[in-house]
Amino acid sequence: NQLCRKMRHEYMELKQAAIAIQSAFRGWRVRIDVCLQQRAAMTIQTTWRAYSTRKTFLLLKQVTVKLQARFRANHLCQVQHHHYMNLRQAAISLQSAVRGWNARKRLKQQTRAAIMIQSTWRVYLARKTFVSMRRIAVKLQRIVRANQLCRKMRHEYMELKQAAIAIQSAFRGWRVRIDVCLQQRAAMTIQT
Repeated sequence: NQLCRKMRHEYMELKQAAIAIQSAFRGWRVRIDVCLQQRAAMTIQTTWRAYSTRKTFLLLKQVTVKLQARFRANHLCQVQHHHYMNLRQAAISLQSAVRGWNARKRLKQQTRAAIMIQSTWRVYLARKTFVSMRRIAVKLQRIVRANQLCRKMRHEYMELKQAAIAIQSAFRGWRVRIDVCLQQRAAMTIQT
């Protein structure tokens, strides 16, 4: 009877030791699995961020190239328009001088009428040029403001996205830790 108790006591000690070893091994195995899953998640996130950043960079590059092309074309148009207006003004001035010289030979009344017509015409052209240049300036301002707003909204979106990813990552880690804890408790309950 005493031998039986002694053997039973040794058996229970061995059983408890085996349970402790199994529990430690399973915990170690779960920690390794969680570590591997975290590394895989970090690799996926890093790859996705690199892809997203590359895509954003290429999009911004295309937009920049288009804006530069439009700016250069507009600048060239303004230079040519200015040159044309200078030539036109020079031609108008020359014509005015010749007409004035011819008109001075004629009656003073015809001279005054010609000067009045030319003056009105120049005011009309100047007003028309000013209105068209103002429209162009307003359109350019709208494009620039829209671009700035787009960049601002994109930046805010990226910040919100990064915050959401961080929250999701923290929540998933917390959820995995709870699941692992519940699994360990269940395993201990089953083993005991």
